[in-house]
Amino acid sequence: MSILLISNDNDYLYELLTIEGISLDKNRNLSTLINYDIIIINNFKFDSHSVKIFERICRLGKSIILINPDNFIEKRLNLKTKEQTNPYTINYKSEIITIIHYNFVKTIYTLNMGNDAVYDKNGVYRANTTSTVRESERSFPKADFLKRELVNIIQDVSDYPIPRVWYLPYKKLAGVIFTHDSDEVGDEEIGKINYIDNQNNIKATTFMLLKTGNPKSWRSFKSSKQELQLHQAYFYLPNTPEKLSKLLSNLITNPITLKFQECSLRLQKYLLSKIAKIEISGVRNHGLFWHRKDNIPLWMHNAGIEFDSTLGGVSEYGYLHGTGLPYFLRMPKTYKKLNVLEFPLHIMDYIYFRYWNKYREITRKFLDNGLKFNSIITFDFHHKLLAKKEILKWYLETINYAKQKGFLINNMSFYNDFWRKKLLVETKDIKFENGRLTYNVLNNKVNGLTQILPLEFQNRKLEMIAVDGKRISIQRLKVHNRFYAMFEIGKKGEIVADYR
Repeated sequence: MSILLISNDNDYLYELLTIEGISLDKNRNLSTLINYDIIIINNFKFDSHSVKIFERICRLGKSIILINPDNFIEKRLNLKTKEQTNPYTINYKSEIITIIHYNFVKTIYTLNMGNDAVYDKNGVYRANTTSTVRESERSFPKADFLKRELVNIIQDVSDYPIPRVWYLPYKKLAGVIFTHDSDEVGDEEIGKINYIDNQNNIKATTFMLLKTGNPKSWRSFKSSKQELQLHQAYFYLPNTPEKLSKLLSNLITNPITLKFQECSLRLQKYLLSKIAKIEISGVRNHGLFWHRKDNIPLWMHNAGIEFDSTLGGVSEYGYLHGTGLPYFLRMPKTYKKLNVLEFPLHIMDYIYFRYWNKYREITRKFLDNGLKFNSIITFDFHHKLLAKKEILKWYLETINYAKQKGFLINNMSFYNDFWRKKLLVETKDIKFENGRLTYNVLNNKVNGLTQILPLEFQNRKLEMIAVDGKRISIQRLKVHNRFYAMFEIGKKGEIVADYR
């Protein structure tokens, strides 16, 4: 039993479904459909030959999901108008076909990446999200909802309960990453916050400007067991007079200036790595500087950057990029995957100045939503603002609240490593006979690997799960209106689940 995805999007939908923990095979044509139980066809250009193959598959009783079907197949199947936005089913040649009319991957890409940057009144290019994402939509991860809705559709057409790799290890419901930006501070402030983080037994990530601190304080990160990464400085001209704004905007976006900034990224990464004697693999751009979706992500990719945490808001908070989970940056037209994992920034400490009378309430409510939506929440507390007693108190309260709620707290490198390994895990050799589900987990290099299975399937209830012949305990949870059993398998692989 297996799932096949046919899609011409540089494996973008494949990544989105593996984020949701589903194992599937991929192809770009209709030549190998017979051996699969569920076939997902996304953004596929049909012709007369491929339609004949499609109709032959329909007669074999396969479960088919069509996403953003083209005009050719629409006319052949006599589908409803493109104005139909909700998924629906049709009966075609005795086979039920599920139709999702809109361009699913483009929608997710737009939510995750926002628009190209705009030059704001503070004199910096930032990703244009806070002005385009309505405040009422910032409290929930819209892109994650859409992906999980697709997962529910796949499960509904399946003849077996689909195993899924969970978003986090060790049966954790959600995670938190605490980060610091080292703007305009000295060695003492940097050392103080590292000490506080160690005293609170958390691993945080500091993004360091080259003009901040000195080589001695940079090297101290290795002995303090806290993480050091690059706070990349682009052209950042705060509080620009309005008369100069257009001139500076043209200067910053000049091709020569852009090339200089790309080279500057490589140079700053090299210098910090060489002087601090620490391998630099992550960045956050100073001022959350952004430009176009087809240049800065590519610069990071070419410079060997593995993760970034620039996309977010300064004085706004929430799921501004539609997700509580990391995702790989991609080029806008081709969806070519770049080897840069984006950790969207959800809450920066500057919300203190905008929401000074309710910033604690905002933080706790958002963390509660993070548990509900199974997110990895990223915070940014600047060293210079943590010098303020009230903000330091808020930071410590946030750490304690996240611990009390059971969040998995770790630095960005930990999550970068985990996420890449998680996406490589495969579920193979699936069989479902007489209520017994069996399968193997392959390519597992994740400590504490966790999976989930539906608690009910076809009026049968999950009675038992065994890993390598040993019965294990489960944790019940709800994900996007469906109930699941969560269990940890570690590095082991043979799973048996009985439904009665």
